[in-house]
Amino acid sequence: MAQKKDKESADTTETQAQELYRRFQGILNKLTPQKFQALAEQALKLEINSEERLSGCIDKIFTKVKLQFLIFILWLLCPVSRP
Repeated sequence: MAQKKDKESADTTETQAQELYRRFQGILNKLTPQKFQALAEQALKLEINSEERLSGCIDKIFTKVKLQFLIFILWLLCPVSRP
């Protein structure tokens, strides 16, 4: 019985962490210089209350940065004319 409660608790914690990462990713996807302040405030209100959650959010940031850099490189290498 105790094992079942522990498993349910772990599942709930994992579900909460996944929801946090989803919301954090949503904030990153909306990020522009004009929206930075408002989105930073939203990010600060999220429950990033453990090392694991902080690490997950940092991973999201670095993944976003790497992806944006790759898109920029591909744009530079694209042979179509640019404005």
